[in-house]
Amino acid sequence: MIDAGEPAILVGSDTGANPAEALLHALAACLTTSLVYVAAARKVELTRVESTLEGDMDVRGALGLSDEVRNGFT
Repeated sequence: MIDAGEPAILVGSDTGANPAEALLHALAACLTTSLVYVAAARKVELTRVESTLEGDMDVRGALGLSDEVRNGFT
C-alpha cells in the first residue's frame, strides 16, 4: 500500500507522495532497475546505483486556472 497526499498549498496535509511524485519515483525505479539488469547481463559489477529525477509543473495548468500554462511536467 502506498499513501498519497498533496502539500498544504494544494489544500492537503502532505501525508504522502502526490501522484506526480509517485510517477517520478516509478520512472526512476524503472530506469534504475533496467540499468542494473543490463549491467548484470554484461557482467559489470556495480557497487552503487542512484537515480534522481526532477520535474517542474505549474499547477495553474493542471488545475485549469490558465489556458496559457501547459498542463504537465517540463
